[in-house]
Amino acid sequence: VTADITPMALTVTGATALSKAYDGTSVATLSGGAITLAAGEAVSLVTSGVVGAFADATVANGKSVTASGFVLSGADATNYVLVQPTGFSADITRRQLSFSNVAAASKVYDRTTATTGSLSLVGIVGSESVLANVGAAAFVDKNVGTAKTVNLTGITLSGADAGNYVIVSTATATADITPLALTLVSQAAASKVYDAATLTTGSVALSGVISGDAVGVMTPNARFVDKNVGTAKTVNLTGIALTGADAGNYTVATSTTASANISPLSLAVTGVTAA
Repeated sequence: VTADITPMALTVTGATALSKAYDGTSVATLSGGAITLAAGEAVSLVTSGVVGAFADATVANGKSVTASGFVLSGADATNYVLVQPTGFSADITRRQLSFSNVAAASKVYDRTTATTGSLSLVGIVGSESVLANVGAAAFVDKNVGTAKTVNLTGITLSGADAGNYVIVSTATATADITPLALTLVSQAAASKVYDAATLTTGSVALSGVISGDAVGVMTPNARFVDKNVGTAKTVNLTGIALTGADAGNYTVATSTTASANISPLSLAVTGVTAA
């Protein structure tokens, strides 16, 4: 009498598929795995060649994973047949990108905090189409300064492959706000009668101050170029400086010129007598 002894089927238990961040591939990683044997059997489970595969590479939760490559080894391995495990699932989550070259545009003072910002993305897989969009960029305040903090907000992704990635929505950069140059207008100086001195009085006005800002100008020092009588003589206006709560956000020339007259001094003849 003859009969067959067929291999005993063994099932892998305790194996799990691991979730991963998107990497552009369908490769999955499996962990663990065990077999149950009768005592004394020289059989072990080899997992070094196990290969897992998601159904596709796209981001999603609860994706099906197939496994292969579980094998048996040992003196009694030929008495068994291994059934490859099934029913695995895991997630492919969005890949976290980081920023580089975060920058903001410097500007001349304009009484607002608005500016523009830009940045680059780090971590994009291969040549996938993903772009970063900055919703808004704003200085921490409107005032003149160097290396001022700029907050970039509303950062989003666009492009054909954007759905595979995630980013934080804010970043910071630094930039400068430089003073706004004002123009001197209405330069004037007071004419006078000759007094052997060059001193007179002068005035100027400002053009270009942004509505709502508190900026004034000091009365300048005023001197004719010489003490002598003349018409339309040059008067040097110096020591011009800005005043007011918002003066630090502006700049202006410290000197200018005007014109005025020095008229002759009338003298009276005295001490004359008739003979």
